[in-house]
Amino acid sequence: DAGTVRRMTGHLETLLRAVLEDPERPVSTLPLLPESERRLLQTWNQTEADFPRTRCLHALIEEQVERTPHALALEQGPRRTSYRELNTRANQLAHRLRTLGVGPGRLVGVCLPRSPELMVALLGVLKAGAAYVPMDPTYPARRLAYVLEDAKVAALLTQTELLAKLPACGPRVLCLEAQAGELARQPTHDLTGRAAPERLAYALYTSGSTGNPKGVLIEHRSLVNYLAWCTRAYGAGEGTGAPIVTSIGFDATLTGLFAPLLAGKTVFLLPERTELTALTEALRAHGDFSLVKLTPAHLELLGNAVPEAQAAGGTRVFVVGGTGMYLRILLHGLVEAPGALPGLRAELEALAAAEGREVVHRRLAEVDAESAAKLPPQDLMRVIRA
Repeated sequence: DAGTVRRMTGHLETLLRAVLEDPERPVSTLPLLPESERRLLQTWNQTEADFPRTRCLHALIEEQVERTPHALALEQGPRRTSYRELNTRANQLAHRLRTLGVGPGRLVGVCLPRSPELMVALLGVLKAGAAYVPMDPTYPARRLAYVLEDAKVAALLTQTELLAKLPACGPRVLCLEAQAGELARQPTHDLTGRAAPERLAYALYTSGSTGNPKGVLIEHRSLVNYLAWCTRAYGAGEGTGAPIVTSIGFDATLTGLFAPLLAGKTVFLLPERTELTALTEALRAHGDFSLVKLTPAHLELLGNAVPEAQAAGGTRVFVVGGTGMYLRILLHGLVEAPGALPGLRAELEALAAAEGREVVHRRLAEVDAESAAKLPPQDLMRVIRA
């Protein structure tokens, strides 16, 4: 279009002017953007925000335990776990790991189904000063074996019924239900001299769609930075907490697992394999979740399963991360069923990256559906920001 051509012409003029002014200048340093666009880019990148950069995730959760020891931290069907109980069990596991030589700089595999024991394991590893490697037990045995071998984990936390899927030769294995007696004899107090913000919190393996899965290493500082931001941006301190419907091997699951625990809310561990049905029922019956984080595929199915009257009040915020596929789902929801997901806020990551600026979340009820359907992606982003 004409506007794009004018901008590209301006970029070429800026480049040629810089060459004429200094013919000896290295090509890699020549500017393309005019001064007005450079200033705009600098403004967009002024995204610094304060966060507890000297703290680790488990330390922040321990502070929340002190504030709300009797509040509900975890719920899975009839099983309910308070903040104090979660912290106590995680401390006992951390002490046990320490006796096995697990500490800072070590990796620990965690292969457990969605359950309170999973949360105890994740926190226990962090409290011991180590970093966890999440391993979804529904993944193929070959992938699980590869991750264990590649990560060189010091120990593996799992349960007896999963041993058949795991390699016979490997790291030391602790089946948590079999270790219950030993764990109950461990100290219950918080550990000292543990991980620092610059140490690893976890190693997450990619899907391996372009080859072997690759481990991505995340430090405590980065994790705390993200969680501090999303806790504010998504209003995790409002509502009752977050249901978990995605795999522990999926990075987006971190939002629902840990953000509620930093705000004194509840993590609702929904059944696996029937998670969409469970989420539908939870939205209909429970109400007032702080946030629900979904994949685009989940959102599309959920939009068809939950009528507007039943979804209203189910959650304050839907957080949806995805690619260009999501734009189609978003527009379908706006045009075909506006308001069917009334709490929706969107992470339009692919579109935001194209514009090079942070997404500002807005309620989509403020967007005119018919107009939005006719707009190109970059203009849709402007409407959502307005």
